Amino acid sequence: MRILGIDPGYDRLGIAVIEKPASGKEKLLYSGCLQTSSKDTIYVRFGQIGAEVARIIDEYKPDALAIETLFMSNNQKTGMRVSEARGIIIYEATR
Repeated sequence: MRILGIDPGYDRLGIAVIEKPASGKEKLLYSGCLQTSSKDTIYVRFGQIGAEVARIIDEYKPDALAIETLFMSNNQKTGMRVSEARGIIIYEATR
């Protein structure tokens, strides 16, 4: 089984793909951090996130998605943006 794990964000997005055979130890196939530029509009950044997640899905063809749950902080604007990025990720995974 291949699992795509994502730590969502719109500034930095952590991505990893692991493979867990029926027996034996799991193997890391990919890990990376997508960092978007704060000079770009939020919509450009969301587009970059969607494109990168789609690329990883197309390349590694995971069987499952594990995505970190959002923990709300004092900054509601940041929380909303991370929620929007999370929605893009879930959309790409279900596509």
